[in-house]
Amino acid sequence: MDFVAQSGLRFVISSAEIERRKAAFDRLAVSTTLAATVFAADSIVAYFPPSILGVLALALVFLVSRAALASSFDRFTRTTWTISDTSLTRADERSRDEYPLERVRRVRTMRTAAGGIREIRLGLDGGRSVYVNGIEDFETFREALLSGSPQAGGGGELHEAVDFDHPLFYIVLGIVFGLSLALVVRVARFASGLDARYVYAALAVYLLAMGAYWLRAKPVSGRYGERSAVSDYVIGFCVICLGAGAALAALLQ
Repeated sequence: MDFVAQSGLRFVISSAEIERRKAAFDRLAVSTTLAATVFAADSIVAYFPPSILGVLALALVFLVSRAALASSFDRFTRTTWTISDTSLTRADERSRDEYPLERVRRVRTMRTAAGGIREIRLGLDGGRSVYVNGIEDFETFREALLSGSPQAGGGGELHEAVDFDHPLFYIVLGIVFGLSLALVVRVARFASGLDARYVYAALAVYLLAMGAYWLRAKPVSGRYGERSAVSDYVIGFCVICLGAGAALAALLQ
């Protein structure tokens, strides 16, 4: 946190939190790939060339995602939040978003299992939500925010029931993801045409609902500024397209 003359309190991104997120992604990616490979070993042996290509494709997706994540985090570290008497401002090297404190109607604090602040969600007029996370001196930020927007009510505090910061959490989660991928391979391999239709139909419903939610909630731009709104639309429409593809596959079974 920095004290900035005539512009309020300025808060910067925590480098320790960024490193924790990178390490968490690495654990998740490696454990998911290894678990999927181990649990689907018999299918890999039976269909060796295409299965190996599938494993390599999964690893490539994680590598590309890791590179994109590193670039995103690099930009994120240059983000600052400033609280003045009248507004909350998010700024980075590309954009500047200002939110009048008088528009804040709800402040919800999400705390980790250890009691630290994970994220603060601001509910603004018109149903818009703004998320603040990853900053240093979060407690001081919260106090200043509540002091500047006394009209805000509701929200309160939520506490995570699971310790997401534990090093083993993302390893276990990766094993679960890997097992799920292996089960999908087995279903696709052994299911009859009718069973496959139900699987594709359920997947279509899930993807279409997720895509609609993403376009409505805009979680990326809510956390990383208005300049990230394109990412929300791209992700939302891509998920909807995947859902449409799954629906078409169900009809063709």
